[in-house]
Amino acid sequence: EEEGGAAAAPGEPVPLLESRPASSRVIFLNFEGETVDGTPWNLSYNDGDPIVAAPFGTPAHIPGIWASIAEDYATFDVNVTTERADFENAASGDRVMAIFTPTKSWYGSAGGVAYVDTFGSASNPYAWVFNLTLNGAAESGAHEIGHTLGLRHDGTSSRAYYSGHTHASGVSWAPIMGTGYGRSIVQFSRGEYPNANRSENDLAVVAGYLPPLPDDHGDSAATATEPAPSGPGEVAASGLVGNALDRDLFRIVTGGDGAITATASPHASYRNLDIGLELLDASLVLLQDAAPAGPFDATVAIPGLPAGTYYLRVRGTGLGDLATGYGAYGSIGAYRLEASYPPSPLPETPANLDAADGISTAHVALTWSPSALAQGYRVYRGLSPGGGDAVLLASPPGTTYEDATAVPGTTYLYFVAAFNASGDSPLSPGESGSRQLLPPEPPASVSASDDSPHSIRVSWPAGERAQSYRVSRHTTAAFAASTLLGTTSSLSWHDTTTAPDEGFHYFVESVNSGGASAPVATPSPGVKKPLPPGTPSGLSASDGASSTQTLVSWNAAAGATGYRVYRNTVESSAGAAEIGAPGDATMFTDTGGDPGTVYWYFVRAILAGGDSEPSNLESGYRFAAPPAAPGAVTATRGGHSGGVGGLPDGTPRSP
Repeated sequence: EEEGGAAAAPGEPVPLLESRPASSRVIFLNFEGETVDGTPWNLSYNDGDPIVAAPFGTPAHIPGIWASIAEDYATFDVNVTTERADFENAASGDRVMAIFTPTKSWYGSAGGVAYVDTFGSASNPYAWVFNLTLNGAAESGAHEIGHTLGLRHDGTSSRAYYSGHTHASGVSWAPIMGTGYGRSIVQFSRGEYPNANRSENDLAVVAGYLPPLPDDHGDSAATATEPAPSGPGEVAASGLVGNALDRDLFRIVTGGDGAITATASPHASYRNLDIGLELLDASLVLLQDAAPAGPFDATVAIPGLPAGTYYLRVRGTGLGDLATGYGAYGSIGAYRLEASYPPSPLPETPANLDAADGISTAHVALTWSPSALAQGYRVYRGLSPGGGDAVLLASPPGTTYEDATAVPGTTYLYFVAAFNASGDSPLSPGESGSRQLLPPEPPASVSASDDSPHSIRVSWPAGERAQSYRVSRHTTAAFAASTLLGTTSSLSWHDTTTAPDEGFHYFVESVNSGGASAPVATPSPGVKKPLPPGTPSGLSASDGASSTQTLVSWNAAAGATGYRVYRNTVESSAGAAEIGAPGDATMFTDTGGDPGTVYWYFVRAILAGGDSEPSNLESGYRFAAPPAAPGAVTATRGGHSGGVGGLPDGTPRSP
């Protein structure tokens, strides 16, 4: 087998390359060096000692080696990778490591070596590649990995390795499990060449370890792929020919009379696929077939075709006869298809867009009228008129769509564009729509305090999806007979309208635009205590009436010789700070505290026997004043300056 090249000085990083990262099966191309111990390689070839393999040493070759081997195994569900973590994270039964190294004195002169059927071996997951040239390492790597997957050598009756042959066109061919160094195309084989020593079905053997990928494109008019537009009258697609019988069919619709031109190309540098390309009419009648000898891509081109539906069919093909060419058996792998044709006009902008407003809790239903020349539609959603912030939601084929991702209770603007192979229409005018909120969950519990002479405080925890709460009361636990007190967005309610010692049951319902929850009742009645003698009542505090002060006032208490005023940051008398003692006045002006901050106020009366109970608590605040206007503003233009604020009457303000 070919050898050659010299190891370059190690040190450059190995590029991280992956062919199919989502696959659970891994072929790890190890260019980093490796110490191998306790394997049959050590016991059989190195007297049981560890094998310390040096790094490959030529990082510039690595992308080409990887690309070549990745293409060899492109039709199988396996990740050909240079990322060690992929190998380490794979199950031991789903991986193999090919070590690319100049270290071969322990084995001898060879391009590489591997045991057969060792893919997934827990004790010996290693294959070895000693070739150091790009082509030599790539072909040896694919060959030795093939051994681990169960493949044996392709030779002849007189040679262990078949090195291939050359067609009259100049294209040379060899099997992967022979020696394919320097050949134009190297493929898996089933021994169809002359005097083959083995008729092993390579693809079927490999499939015992690596499942073939599912067919990516259909082969009938019903399952044909419509390739994505790449410009007006231009489309492009990618695919895989998975076996000799695979046919990938693509549909194009032309917008007028004219030429159709299409080219299908395999990998530019490292290929197993020799492509055949056909152009067919709407009835799948063949119009032109291209499978040239020599180039591995294929082009069809017919001028003057009438407007209509046409199909392009991609397949793998062979070359000449099996003695000097090859069949379609191993002609598999990745390709790129590009086509141009007379474009269709852009479709009309969709009209009559309608979006449901809060009808469903599951989605926003959209409908619109069909657009002429449309192949499909794109639905966008945003919050601002004109669609500047709109994002694509979906591309439905028809004129309806249900947006199940809308946040309930949020009103959106929806837009629709029609598209065909030539591009997209302008957006439709925006239409507002919303998804109805689910009714809210009720509060987990409701409590009513009975320790205040001023009010009964009803409180509850937040109910899920609640926007507000309805509070009702009754002298019994019968909600149906209760009286609505009011609605609040807070989590408490102060009922100041009851008489002392009068008990009430309270009921709270969570409410949002989707409805109301079941009511939750207090477990026992709330009762307002009688007002102790000398306790101030009726306290009120101004809410943002001034930027400099908060006015606090109250009703006089019998027997009071004075009052103390308190302020707190929470709705409680505990921990409050005394902020003033206005004598026997029943009003106090608070100029302290931070503007814009809500405080809670109460007062105590000064009685002969000491201070009274606190009055009722009431919130208040002073608003934050706007900033002062800037002074002495100047503007400069063209070398002249002047005070803008000091312009004489009638002076023009435009330059």
